[in-house]
Amino acid sequence: MGSLPLVLAGPVLRRVDARHVCVWIALSRPGDVTVTVFRGRETSTGDGTSAGATVGTQQRHTRKCGASLHVAVVDVEVVGLPPLTRHCYDVVVSAGGQSKGLKALGLLADGSGVPKALALGYADGMLPSFVTPASRIEDVRLAHASCRKSNGPGPDALAWLDDRIQAGLTDLGKAPQQLFLTGDQIYADDVGGVLLPMLAELGKDLVGTEQLPVGGANLDATHERFPALRRQDTVRTLGRLSTTDGHNHLLTYGEFAAMYCAAFSPSAWRALKAPGDLFQPPPSDAALTHVTDWESVYDGDTSLWKSRPDKAGHTRLDAVTEEARRVEAWRDAVPKVARALANVPTYMIFDDHEITDDWNISQRWRDRVISAPFGRAVVRNGLLAYTVFQGWGNDPARFRHDGSVTEDQKDPDEKLLDALADFADGIGAQSSATLDRIDTLLGIDEPVTVPKMRFDYEVPGPQYTVRVLDTRTRRTYRAPGNTPARLLGLSMDDQLPPGTGQWELLVVVSAAPVLFPRLFESVAQPVGALVFDLKAHMSGREEKTEPGKVTGLAGSESLDIEGWRADEEHHEQLLRRLGTHRRVVVLSGDVHFAGTLTLDFWGTDDTTLGSRIVQCTSSAARNQPDEDMRGLLRTLRAGQQLLRGVPCERIAWEGDHGVVLPPGAAIRPARRARLHRKPSILPARGWPAGTTVGKPPDWRWRVQVNRDERPKAALPAGAPEVPVVSWNAGDRLSSYADIAGKHQQVTRDPKDPVRLMVFRNNIGLVSFATDGSDYRVAHTLLSSADDRTGAGFTEHGVQFAPSPAPAAPVLRSG
Repeated sequence: MGSLPLVLAGPVLRRVDARHVCVWIALSRPGDVTVTVFRGRETSTGDGTSAGATVGTQQRHTRKCGASLHVAVVDVEVVGLPPLTRHCYDVVVSAGGQSKGLKALGLLADGSGVPKALALGYADGMLPSFVTPASRIEDVRLAHASCRKSNGPGPDALAWLDDRIQAGLTDLGKAPQQLFLTGDQIYADDVGGVLLPMLAELGKDLVGTEQLPVGGANLDATHERFPALRRQDTVRTLGRLSTTDGHNHLLTYGEFAAMYCAAFSPSAWRALKAPGDLFQPPPSDAALTHVTDWESVYDGDTSLWKSRPDKAGHTRLDAVTEEARRVEAWRDAVPKVARALANVPTYMIFDDHEITDDWNISQRWRDRVISAPFGRAVVRNGLLAYTVFQGWGNDPARFRHDGSVTEDQKDPDEKLLDALADFADGIGAQSSATLDRIDTLLGIDEPVTVPKMRFDYEVPGPQYTVRVLDTRTRRTYRAPGNTPARLLGLSMDDQLPPGTGQWELLVVVSAAPVLFPRLFESVAQPVGALVFDLKAHMSGREEKTEPGKVTGLAGSESLDIEGWRADEEHHEQLLRRLGTHRRVVVLSGDVHFAGTLTLDFWGTDDTTLGSRIVQCTSSAARNQPDEDMRGLLRTLRAGQQLLRGVPCERIAWEGDHGVVLPPGAAIRPARRARLHRKPSILPARGWPAGTTVGKPPDWRWRVQVNRDERPKAALPAGAPEVPVVSWNAGDRLSSYADIAGKHQQVTRDPKDPVRLMVFRNNIGLVSFATDGSDYRVAHTLLSSADDRTGAGFTEHGVQFAPSPAPAAPVLRSG
């Protein structure tokens, strides 16, 4: 057993409003945690003291979440924190007969380990601080990010937020007031090979030796039994999961917890495994655990698995070594991420990779995985760790009651923490009663039910409110097969009530973008899924297995067909609900590129713009796509239309449509089928000349991709530029070749000189301004200026009340 520091992770600043300041921290020993909030930015003068005026203090005892994992979320009640003001805080940990504040714990000075911890207050002895949310919309400053993979390519963009927070120490206008992490804060299914042994060892030290159900028995889930590089066939065969990157999939609750500690803090890191040491013979019970049998591919020789080159001359060891370099780069950025999380109020929501790729993508997937005891255990472990490390701090009031209460008076969230304590006590010999309690609360019992817990939440502000959606556990499906999910299921009224005019602005956090370029969601993904399924059926690959390869997947699972538009009727319901709010900003991630889209929505009154919805997508913090996606977007006809700014328009009727075709007019079968659906949701363009509307539509909308319109002089230094094309009338062939070459250069260039979408690792900053008549939102996307810093090379601005006002879409030909 390795030694554990007292502070495993944190402090992480969580929910902050005018009356509450919440701080999360994870310890290796039980104890009392006291948080004291001071006015201004101050240095520590002792344990829990500073020269600043005290505005509130609160003490909480940790909750047991593992044998050596004790977590507290301290909710300090304060009286009227003024908006747009700076405050700081100290955390005093009383454990083992000693009490120490952040300074005595060594967290207010730079460290010397690997990774090297940084002073949480940005100067020696200085306390971490934060800026309260602004009271005026034009002063609001938000940040958002998603998809942060430990072994992804490129720099960790979330670390750049640390630089922005530091710049805001002397300029409140630059300081982010809230950070929203919109999904895939960890990748449980895609972990670096050299990282997994460390996580397995740390996880064992945190919670003990766990067991997993295999073949009707419970087996100790050790790294020796489930080694790195060999877990793909295990999770596919025993767990019935669909991930294609599961060679190092997290399995136990301890491994999930260790991953969060590694992602959020430098404190508990240990030495990484050497790449060459991962290539070991399979364990003795490999046939029982279904670990990947690489030897069957490499003539029964483990050494050939390690060293035999492929057609390009690269070995498996080469690949693991390169991946190790990416893991080390991620590790070295963790201290900046940890400091950022201590200095800005942070809100989080899961997407699929917190649990596994494709989590709940279809009814078929959910039934298949939850009915497999191994698969259900992995989902349970991931959700328990999510609750401890992410969910708890989003809305701490749900997780506790002051004073004595009956079991019936407790929220399901609090009941889950109670069950988790029993789970922690039962590590190595879990009772079925405890597991059943947990599964019922999480909604992973059989048959699958709606979770008793609620993972969605609201963050109200002075003039705006934030609704954070749970698009994973409340899903419903049209049919039991592979049909796309309705992401909110029957919970729309609970998660996103209609607008009442109470708020100047609604901010919605949805892991998957509500608005998405139709090239992918309406064309490339669905067609690709059909082709995938057809090829799998014709070749007999639906149930065929090969070592280390994932087969038998549905096309929707292979290509992640689960966006909002995958179920058009449900998406239209969402747009109509958003349309009851005058101004809406949606923050999303998931898709591994970033950009901004604007949707104008009209109800039955087509003379007045009912709502303007601005979709701000930031993805990925560290999982940038390869050049194929960039090339697809920029070369296909639909992509070219998108680049030229051609909008997508829809006109809809709740019941019978009002379209009147001219006599003898012919339309395509797909369009005619749309006329017979209820609701009838029709494209505005492409109708025969003379087509009229017999009754007014019930709603209409127009969506358009935003372009960075700033002049060159306003761009940051080093901003990418569109290459200059030369033309020589005397040598047309060379000129055409030059044009084609420059076009190819732009198509493949990850820096995106067009400044329309960002394909490099990025984070998003959202700010507001006013011209006296209405608000303007700016979405600035930071992408890499070099390996260590990010710059706002792309910025999209949208006016909520455009002038002149746009006209509602109408049916037209062409």
